[in-house]
Amino acid sequence: MPKVKNNNITTIKLSRETKDRLEKLRSYKRESYDELLEKILNLLNLTIQDPDKSRAKLLGISIYHRNLEMKQRRILKDNKKYRKDNKSFSSSSPKSSNLQQSPQSR
Repeated sequence: MPKVKNNNITTIKLSRETKDRLEKLRSYKRESYDELLEKILNLLNLTIQDPDKSRAKLLGISIYHRNLEMKQRRILKDNKKYRKDNKSFSSSSPKSSNLQQSPQSR
């Protein structure tokens, strides 16, 4: 997205629900609302001009987001498994204080 000068920026009010819906449509975490709305408006214009092309583009977006969700679920599952494995490992290992002997007890 090209840099926008401060005098070309405006504020719009959105309901929390609309904001949440927009966030679910982001392609990447730091995508701005301006970029997202630009994509939505371009898709709307494409739908008016060429519905078949628009349908194909929407299908591609849908597949992208489905793959992204699957990847996020896999990462969460792996993180939970990692934490569980490390928790059971750390609880079964002896405490470090028991391993260290004072010089007097040697």
